[in-house]
Amino acid sequence: SISDKSLFDAKYWLKLSNLYRKTNQINEEKIVLERIIDFDPLNFRALSRLVYVYSKLKDNQKASDFYKRMRNSFVYFKDRSGFGPYHKSAIKTSIMVKDYQFSNFVCKDLLIKNSLPEHYVLCGVLEYKYLDKSAAMQLLVKAIELDVDVEIPEEIRKDLKI
Repeated sequence: SISDKSLFDAKYWLKLSNLYRKTNQINEEKIVLERIIDFDPLNFRALSRLVYVYSKLKDNQKASDFYKRMRNSFVYFKDRSGFGPYHKSAIKTSIMVKDYQFSNFVCKDLLIKNSLPEHYVLCGVLEYKYLDKSAAMQLLVKAIELDVDVEIPEEIRKDLKI
């Protein structure tokens, strides 16, 4: 049941939006996500998801508007304790809208904060597919140095000869 507390509890509303997402009720999901933004305008998860929702609804202007807000939210919160981990979500969303420079910015921040081998692979694959193959090579070699068994897509291994 909904209590007075849950009316402004973003976690509650995000759970409800996920339920709608999983059951392909996109309009209901959109309404719930916008409700979150009404009382929590910098909520990264709701903003990120609204980019997907509006893209799916073919409303590119709204998707773009929410993407800009999502970027601002990420930059605003990225160095604050208790934020995230939302790096992978920010990378995924920025790739979807073809903002590879922002994806790269988020990757660099991820590696500073949590330099796991799989994060080097994530950033290396981003570089390989969208930006700079020599930078990809450096990141993937670092991933292998940290964990010789780290998984790297086979076609990238073959192309870069690593």
